[in-house]
Amino acid sequence: MRLPARLAGSVSARRFAQIATLSLLTFGLVVASGAFVRLTGSGLGCDNWPRCGQTPFPAAHFHALVEFGNRIVALTGLLVSMVAWLAARRG
Repeated sequence: MRLPARLAGSVSARRFAQIATLSLLTFGLVVASGAFVRLTGSGLGCDNWPRCGQTPFPAAHFHALVEFGNRIVALTGLLVSMVAWLAARRG
């Protein structure tokens, strides 16, 4: 399978630095949101990720929403770090 031309080239040092910085900032946000979960005692508000109980979204109470938000932030961090990894391989 061939990649489109714009995806097949190498990544410039400047672009990689931007992606790496975004990855670092995203993981800083993961740490901050994890601290917020800990400080509010909201851990395990959703016990069966990616679902929350029988629905894909948490119940409308504070602790479940905090935990679910933390998991979404962590997923975003994972995706950005994967982009950074792929960019490093193309460098």
